[in-house]
Order: sequence, then C-alpha cells, then structure tokens
Amino acid sequence: MMMEIGKHPEFNTIYVDPGVSKYEVWYNKNELEKLSIQYHFISKRRYILAFIGYLLLSIIPPPAGLIAIYIGIYQRIAHTFLWGLFLFLGGIIYGVSSYHQFINMENHLYIEGIGSYIDRWSYKQRKKLMKKLGKRYWFAFLPFSAIERMETKKITSETSGLFIHTKDGKIWPHPKYGIPYNRTLKGDVKFINEIFEQYEKWKSENVEKNILNQSANMGKEVNGTV
Repeated sequence: MMMEIGKHPEFNTIYVDPGVSKYEVWYNKNELEKLSIQYHFISKRRYILAFIGYLLLSIIPPPAGLIAIYIGIYQRIAHTFLWGLFLFLGGIIYGVSSYHQFINMENHLYIEGIGSYIDRWSYKQRKKLMKKLGKRYWFAFLPFSAIERMETKKITSETSGLFIHTKDGKIWPHPKYGIPYNRTLKGDVKFINEIFEQYEKWKSENVEKNILNQSANMGKEVNGTV
C-alpha cells in the first residue's frame, strides 16, 4: 500500500528532518501499477555501477570459495580451506542480505513528478515512521507541483547530486546527497537532463492551464454580473 506521508497522523515525528517533505509518497515496485493510475511513467535509470558491483561480489565469491575449500581439503591446507569457507559464506550472506537494496537501486521519472530510490542515507531520515508502519518502502515520489526549484551540485570528482528544493522548505530527498548520479556515465547525465526538461514542460503546461482557468472564471463572473 502506497503511503502519502503528509497525511499520516504521526508524520510530525520525522517532519523536522530537512530532507523529508510532506508532499512525498512512499511506494515499492509492486505498487508501480497503482502509482501509474494517478501518475504517468516516462522512464527509469538504474545505478549501473553499483548494481554491477553487487553482482560481482555476490556471484563470484561463492564458487571461488568452493574451489578453495576443495583445494584446502584435498591438499590438507588449513588456511586455504578457511579462506574458501570465508569467501563462500561471505558471498552468500552478502548476496541475500543486500538483494532488496540493490534490486531497487533506480530512479523513476513521471509526467507529473520524480520517483527517487530511498538509499541508506535517505532511509535514516524516514526510518522512524517506516518502523511504526511496519514496512520498508524503497521509493519516494515527489510531484512537480511541490517543487520550488532544482539544482545540481558536485559531491565528489565523479559524482554530483540533484538537489530539489520543495515548497515546504526541504532539500529533497536528502540535504547532503540529493539524488546522486555519476557525471562520467552518459545515461546518468541524460536522465538528470530529462528530469529538468520534463519539469520545465510541466511548468509551462500548467501555466497555460491556469491562464485558461482564470479566463474561464473571469468569463463566468462577467456573465453573472450582466
């Protein structure tokens, strides 16, 4: 079940955090269809390097460990056996425990807003309320209507962050990291540019709608006074 956190009675327990906006909606992958009924999906971007790293660390160590265990037993080398056991168990434990974290490492773009992956830093800000709800949400959606402005800032030599300033005075989804992306990956840069383009498109379309609505209301008022 998706959660509009601003409507939750205990939202004030985390609202003091500078990265949590009352406008955000929490959801998981199995709720994408429900979210798409209200908002229209455009594209997504996965954290490619992090996901590749996860695959390498969870797939390679177990078989390598089994080989080392076999060699250690066959040649009666204790330290080789122990290293093999460490690699085998470590790879399996890491793969299982980190599966949900890495399988969800992606950001979503909608016609009406942005869906951001709730990473370990952003999760810390939202952990208290999620624990009360008894559920770990992996994504937070923020509608363009809640955005005051957006900017990008350099975090490291290769990484930048998209920082979103909301209308309730927050820096979303995290005041220090924003939505991080790798400047050396064309796909990452393209996705961030798509967000800016869609936001500008949404703003221009809604300005036109507001003008038309105001004109219609003025027409009704004039007709009512005649």
